[in-house]
Amino acid sequence: MSSLSRNECVEAKGFLGGIWVLWNDDTIAVEVISKNMQVVNAVVKGSDGVEWILSAVCASPNEALRNQL
Repeated sequence: MSSLSRNECVEAKGFLGGIWVLWNDDTIAVEVISKNMQVVNAVVKGSDGVEWILSAVCASPNEALRNQL
């Protein structure tokens, strides 16, 4: 198993937020198209050429806590 060679991260602010997206360039290509404290959006292209959108989200299931992010 090879190690993950690339990453994109949004740093946490205290105990709020913080997202890491990790991937291996040998198997997929990732282009981050936007990011903020709550989400990282990227276009992912697999070795088969198929592209798809990835949205990595950091949010509390508690609505009151989501407003703090």
